[in-house]
Amino acid sequence: MVLIGLEDVDDETAKKYPGLENYATCQSKAFVIGLTTSVIGAGMGYALYKCLRLRYPIPPKFNIVFAAGSGIILGYIAASTATKQCQKMWLIDAERQGKVSKDRLRVLQRQAKIQDSTITVPDEPSIGKTKYGDYLGKPVE
Repeated sequence: MVLIGLEDVDDETAKKYPGLENYATCQSKAFVIGLTTSVIGAGMGYALYKCLRLRYPIPPKFNIVFAAGSGIILGYIAASTATKQCQKMWLIDAERQGKVSKDRLRVLQRQAKIQDSTITVPDEPSIGKTKYGDYLGKPVE
């Protein structure tokens, strides 16, 4: 989701999704972290290539492979980790404001595999489990 500015989001949508402004700020930081880590990782990959070339006969055409490969991998890891933190923060904000039902929060916890003690959902017995692994329970009112 690309937001040019939060002024572009109408008030009705902002009320529907609590913490949208904080989430957008967090996502912007996550993307900057990913980009910065990619550049630093590319530099580290190039330095690694130079060090390995002193010891082993590696052809010069592989310098871009080391630099680009390390930059892409490290940037992806950093950006995805920061994005998961933003998702956790949004779920916590939504729960605190009472905008997410307990059943929906339980599903989101399973999907995101959140192991956070700040989000607590009382365990209720489910009716059953489908062949696809979905849990059946009480319908959301």
